[in-house]
Amino acid sequence: MVRAVVRLAVLVVVAATAVGCSDKFDLLENKVQLQHGWTETRVLRASWLRPEPFDAEPAYCYRTIGKPDCYRRPQPTEAPRLVGHIGPEPF
Repeated sequence: MVRAVVRLAVLVVVAATAVGCSDKFDLLENKVQLQHGWTETRVLRASWLRPEPFDAEPAYCYRTIGKPDCYRRPQPTEAPRLVGHIGPEPF
């Protein structure tokens, strides 16, 4: 019986300590990430890394039983199964 009470007391102390510290660690992590982490703006501003524009190849993807089938040209007969596309409107 005494062991159960001691275990419960230890569990309560550990839980209370962890709850009290979690906010402090979250704030510290966010501060470090904002101060030292790479954001999109910082990456684009860096002189050693310039964005390279590229033209994506057209892709027209159609629903199947498994993974979608994708083609470079629209498939007019499969229009009802179209799930997504990159490029000009297919129809």
